[in-house]
Amino acid sequence: MKKAKSEKRKAKSKGYKLEIAFLLLLTAYSLQLTALSGCAKKEQAPKPKAQEAVQISSDAKIAYAQGIKLYNATRYQEALAAFKRAVERDPKSYEAWCEYAVTLMELNRFDEAISPLKKAIELNPNYPKAHYVLAVAYVRKKTPDTKSARRSYERAVKLGYRVPEWFVRYVESVERKAKN
Repeated sequence: MKKAKSEKRKAKSKGYKLEIAFLLLLTAYSLQLTALSGCAKKEQAPKPKAQEAVQISSDAKIAYAQGIKLYNATRYQEALAAFKRAVERDPKSYEAWCEYAVTLMELNRFDEAISPLKKAIELNPNYPKAHYVLAVAYVRKKTPDTKSARRSYERAVKLGYRVPEWFVRYVESVERKAKN
């Protein structure tokens, strides 16, 4: 009996914590909308540069989290818009660039995905996921580039990424088709 009551209290506590997190997120989102719509007070003092950077980073993280949630819900168009907001607010976020590209690929826009992946790799050359995803984009684009794909997935493996064996075989089959 005591254990059941304890479990109920824990569940109720978790529910409150989630509710508070949601309210904080909603508040941040509504503040963002207010600022974007021009309804914010014009007389406000300018923010110090450090505070501005924190706000940009926070906005980018919110957009990134929204993108992940939408992507996982298979709402790819909305996820793409969220990741685009994330990279606009924090152009140095290599993870956001990579997820933006992954979402483009989910929409069969492989050629378009290459540029953001190169940007992610430029920002962090040791990010193995970006190298692997770039390999997939190269081999799945309209005119496959198996040489670049092989170079990218080899770099991903060198950085510790576990490239699936099926992908290696797929690249080899595309290479064989190209030779014929």
